[in-house]
Amino acid sequence: MALIPVLLLLAIWSGTASPAANFGGHTHDRLLKSVSATTTADTMTLELDLAQPVQYAWHFPKTPSREVLIAVRMTESPRDAAGRPEYREHLAAPKRVRELVEDIGFESSDMHGNFIVLHFVTEASVVVSPGDSAYQLRITIRRNGVPASTGCSEEPSRQGNN
Repeated sequence: MALIPVLLLLAIWSGTASPAANFGGHTHDRLLKSVSATTTADTMTLELDLAQPVQYAWHFPKTPSREVLIAVRMTESPRDAAGRPEYREHLAAPKRVRELVEDIGFESSDMHGNFIVLHFVTEASVVVSPGDSAYQLRITIRRNGVPASTGCSEEPSRQGNN
C-alpha cells in the first residue's frame, strides 16, 4: 500500500500528473489547455489552446519525422514554471487526434527554453502558425510525410464516378 503514494509523487515530479488536477484544485498553472482537430483526406489541423499567450519562434525538423519540437517564447512569465529549473506537462488528446498524434507535451527548462513537443504515430510533416489569438497555435500535419503546405484547404468530397 505504501507504493501508491510513491508512484503518485513520482508522477507529479515527472510532470505526468498535476497535484491540483488529482485533488480537485485549480489547474491554471498548466500551459496546455485543450486541442481540437479538423481533418481532410491527408491532413489534420490542430488548434492548440493555451492558458497564457505565447509567440511561435520555430519548429524542428522541417522534414518528415515522428517527433517535432515547436519553440515558443512566453510573452508573460510562466505561471507554474516560474522559479523551476525544469517543468513538463502533457495534454490528454481526444481520440480523433490520437489517430495521428501519440502525445502532446510542453517542456520548459532554464537551459533549453520552452517547447511544445508532438509525437506522431507515423512520419509526418508540419506547418506551424499562430492561431486566432496569442493563446492559440495552429499546427497542420500532413500524413505519410508529404510536405504540408501553409494553405490547407478542404477538398470537396468525391462522390460517384468522377
